[in-house]
Amino acid sequence: MKPQSSEHEMIRRAKNFHWNIGDFEKSVYENESFFFDLEILKDEIVRFGISEPVKDLEKSDLLYRIFSKIYRLIKIPELDLQAFYSFPHLSDQMYEASLFTTLCLFLHSTKRIRGTSIRDFVLHNHPLDFNNIESSNYRTSLLDSESDRLRKARNRLLSNSSVYIKRSQWAGMPKDTEYEWRFFYTLDDADEVIRDTYKRIGNLYTGIDTTLDLTKNTKYSDKIKDAYKKFLSKLHKIKYENVLTLYQKIYSHINENQEFYGLNIYRFEKRLMPYYIISDVKKLISFQDMREKIDYLMKTVVLRSIPFPKVYEEFIALPCSSNKLALLAGGFSEFIENIATSSCLIIDELVEKGIFGSDWEHLFRDMLNAMTEKVFYEPAHLDFTVTAESQTEYEALLAAPVFTVLREVADISLDFGVYF
Repeated sequence: MKPQSSEHEMIRRAKNFHWNIGDFEKSVYENESFFFDLEILKDEIVRFGISEPVKDLEKSDLLYRIFSKIYRLIKIPELDLQAFYSFPHLSDQMYEASLFTTLCLFLHSTKRIRGTSIRDFVLHNHPLDFNNIESSNYRTSLLDSESDRLRKARNRLLSNSSVYIKRSQWAGMPKDTEYEWRFFYTLDDADEVIRDTYKRIGNLYTGIDTTLDLTKNTKYSDKIKDAYKKFLSKLHKIKYENVLTLYQKIYSHINENQEFYGLNIYRFEKRLMPYYIISDVKKLISFQDMREKIDYLMKTVVLRSIPFPKVYEEFIALPCSSNKLALLAGGFSEFIENIATSSCLIIDELVEKGIFGSDWEHLFRDMLNAMTEKVFYEPAHLDFTVTAESQTEYEALLAAPVFTVLREVADISLDFGVYF
């Protein structure tokens, strides 16, 4: 069926973002009634944004009011939220996580903020001073080779993301990621142990991913066992105390520039899960009963997609099976994705109409930064101590999801050390 005019409008507005428009159009065609209702909600929110009662509000208060209305009035299809409302505090945490994700998504993916090319980023940020006319490296051939090195590093990292959208070469480095990627050069000058640990973590799952993509045949089980053995060998070489040192180095880098502090903390948690690792290692150490420890470990596997510490802690404390927990976690992630995408489409028109003023970019960024410690944590409060048991529990925590996936896809027996 051909989409209605409201759906055409949403597709047009979606093109203001660095999104997969093909997938978005498919979603529009498959959910016509939802996007028709979203168009109606957008018009209502726009009228509210220019109405007399809110004209004297601070822009931040106005955005809070607007998002609150979106959050209350939007109806996500085929998603029952009643399961979440029975848990203490979870509804408040879902709201905060939704607003935080929405602002992150908007700042990162809007085309209203210009990015820069990889080459220009290297030109202005590389320690070899390519942009300094008095430097011996001023615009030398090294600039191109260093640009290629960074481009390959970014592609390796981002191509593993399920939401990676390749941008044009002229906007290859989004503005909100520029400071984050300066760590690439901080890492070059870091202690060898930090560099080695960062590299080992980055390469940890490569063999597993490659094996899972293989065609299943009579030798598939043997290849799975071999890949798991190599994975464990690589994991044993990553020392937990060095991982914590790497975390502290990254936190130090983030704290040196507060401009995109909130976004940097958010991405750090999504990629390396420092809070999750630190808190769960300590929790595993505290268990006296092995069955309780295994149950907790299996819960961590199904909650790996949740980067918000308070939501994560609320879920993992629930007295339910891993299967039920997986359904709740999946529903939460689906809800956050839907509310953030839908809200961005509405907010884009509000920005276009000037409802948040000309300085909306700084407004969104400052609101994110102000929310960060409430939604996440204060890095200075994390406990980086190491005990004799820390290494064993760290390895178990990282091995558990691999063990679970491989055992399911190949239906074979794998050794999980002292746990099974």
